[in-house]
Amino acid sequence: ENLRDKPSGRVDFALQAANADSLRIAAGLFGLPEGVRRSMQLSPLAPLNVHVSLVASREGDLTNASIELGGRAGASDISLVARALGDPGKPGEAKIDIDGKVVGEKPQAFLVLLFPDLPLERIATPAGSQGRLIVKLSGVPNAKVTGKAALETAAIEVAFVGQGSLQPSGLAAAGKAAVVS
Repeated sequence: ENLRDKPSGRVDFALQAANADSLRIAAGLFGLPEGVRRSMQLSPLAPLNVHVSLVASREGDLTNASIELGGRAGASDISLVARALGDPGKPGEAKIDIDGKVVGEKPQAFLVLLFPDLPLERIATPAGSQGRLIVKLSGVPNAKVTGKAALETAAIEVAFVGQGSLQPSGLAAAGKAAVVS
């Protein structure tokens, strides 16, 4: 049986990166987009020290996979649990559930993973102030994913509740957003 076609098993590992250059190398190893690897906004995520557990099992013709990630990045605690059920060759058709949280100083720094060119310096945060970034998503990416996301810092609060899907032209989203500054 080819692991690529029918993944099954468990892998646990620690990931550490002392500085932004180490983060760029790790981003390349894990296949993150070029925009993330070359972003000038990676340094707030260092040092990175996380534990990762990947688990996959078969359910008939489908793969039931999960990733659990926890630890510290920069001055923040991070946790993420993501589950997917589907055909590994068709990730857009898999049923997913994602629950992630970043709590600490500058949680907005994690937005660089989605928006590599976001000018984070425009989201001013007083030194030592705490905040959180929360993401909860559920559904099938190509059809409909519902969820919510929020960034709460001393300087700004941003929230989105709604639904979206991956379309050939890009991400389509509808919902309610709020910004308080």
